[in-house]
Amino acid sequence: MKKLCDICMSKEATRQDRIVSGNATLEFSYCENCYQTALSMGIPPYELAKKRLARRGSECYSCSYTAEEFEKSFLMRCPDCYRNMRAKARASAAGYFEAHRASERLFGVECDTDILKNLAVSSRIRLARNVEGMPFKASYADGAQNISALFDGAVKAAKGAFDCELYQMSELSTLKKKALIELHVISLPLANSPLGAVAVEKGDDLEMSVMLNEEDRIRTQCVKDGFDLLGAYEKARRYDENLRRQLPIAYDEEFGYLTACPSNLGTGMRASIMLFLPALVMTGAINEALEQYRRRYGLTVRGYFGEGSDGAYSLYQISNSIAFNVSEREIICSVQNAAIDLCRLETSALEKVLRENKTQLIDKIFRSYGLITSAYSLSANELMQTLIDVKLGVILGVLPIHSMTPLNDLILACASSFEILTDGITEEERNVKRASIVRKRLEEVK
Repeated sequence: MKKLCDICMSKEATRQDRIVSGNATLEFSYCENCYQTALSMGIPPYELAKKRLARRGSECYSCSYTAEEFEKSFLMRCPDCYRNMRAKARASAAGYFEAHRASERLFGVECDTDILKNLAVSSRIRLARNVEGMPFKASYADGAQNISALFDGAVKAAKGAFDCELYQMSELSTLKKKALIELHVISLPLANSPLGAVAVEKGDDLEMSVMLNEEDRIRTQCVKDGFDLLGAYEKARRYDENLRRQLPIAYDEEFGYLTACPSNLGTGMRASIMLFLPALVMTGAINEALEQYRRRYGLTVRGYFGEGSDGAYSLYQISNSIAFNVSEREIICSVQNAAIDLCRLETSALEKVLRENKTQLIDKIFRSYGLITSAYSLSANELMQTLIDVKLGVILGVLPIHSMTPLNDLILACASSFEILTDGITEEERNVKRASIVRKRLEEVK
């Protein structure tokens, strides 16, 4: 078996030292590069080796990242951090798994998904990947050639999976990046990354996008309308298979896919469903219900605009908290069945509202429908409030609209990205245009 260098712990040793310390004889081995580097620094090679050996398991020999630094940020710096600090990584992954482990009864249970028909707004699959030999966080030290190779590999992987266009963050305006964030195509961290880029599916659907140089080097996501986690998974998986043929993806037999945050180890997958939960909001039961699902099922719950946001438009995104020691099927099954349970609570809450305030609720729905279909001018706030009522009318079957899709699409007319699309006109003109778009869209689906 080849002896490895005691300094870098990676290259084959070609030189040896024997040092007498007290009553013991210590042996050290070095590769030629580390041996010459130590001498050029004026340090006896064995002193550098002793220092490195003393830090074994507490320091990455590839990037010099330490266990102490990890304790402050809970992020690893490069794939080799997991190999050189394996015990620390193992403890972190196991601890996170135990803290967020979902109830076993959610796994492997097939449930009736009809209840999700009108309450599931969208389904998303995200896969976190990194490239072997590259630090997780992008920097100018990567070199233009390596960054270009990453972008080229990501674009080539799209062939056969989806037609894409590449946009570099450095070339996009602040307003354009804000619009992409609201469309859930990119994240705020990516928008703020000068080395970031995104490969976006061509066309109007924007189902597929691949964020490059975010927290991880590659974050693939597929977003489908309504409840379609499996459809999103299949599309993202096809791209991921191509990606692994184009680039050397960082993987470990014990930890699975290596990611900056240990919470993403394993499959590197996040599955999420955006739910419309207006009745739970109306009855004041939403916070208790969501907290119950956080504790009971180990799920993450976010608002419409992601981490740290509230439930704008009565929309809440639920997703798995762990990707380690669980399979992709278990993740999908867990999120799906938790969503079904939440929708049952929503249905019960709506029944309660109807029992106690049916006349007021139906009247409010019809008033909102009348406003949204006939108003000459609509502010963003007016549209946001009326959309909630109209969507409730669809759920109750009292309006001549039979699909949530056009109503979900109109949410973007409330967002600031609509201001970008209508740049150069006054607020009054924008409200008139917003109302015209809403009337036309709803007329098409009657």
